[in-house]
Amino acid sequence: MTERQPDYAVVRIEPMIPPRVILAPVDFSDPSHTSLEFALMLARLTGAALHVLHAQDALLAEGARQAGFDLSRDTEEELGRFVADASPLSGVAPHTHAVTGPAVDAIVQTAQQLGAELIVVGSHGISGAERLVFGSTTEGLLR
Repeated sequence: MTERQPDYAVVRIEPMIPPRVILAPVDFSDPSHTSLEFALMLARLTGAALHVLHAQDALLAEGARQAGFDLSRDTEEELGRFVADASPLSGVAPHTHAVTGPAVDAIVQTAQQLGAELIVVGSHGISGAERLVFGSTTEGLLR
């Protein structure tokens, strides 16, 4: 009887600890402020580049545009203030990204584009029926 060889290829895994690129998606909530502070601490301790992302709703952006508002500019300004509030003494200069689209898709695409090795997200603490109705960005990312 001959020994059967495994049906898998050898994959080289690059070390990612400590991470070199961290992505911190935020939605301007208190939980995302807390997760941003944690991401800032990790970036400072590891020397990783930190990217902070906000994904704005496409329907809201279009409605604002039709009403004559530049939601993208306003969102970028708010994101800058949000990051500055969380990082006044961190010693880290995060890169900010404001994009339009579904949060999970925007986070995954941005993480892939940046080569992010770690995504730090907060949780709103919803559960049960609320979670079934509204979904969870974190759950969507894990899937």
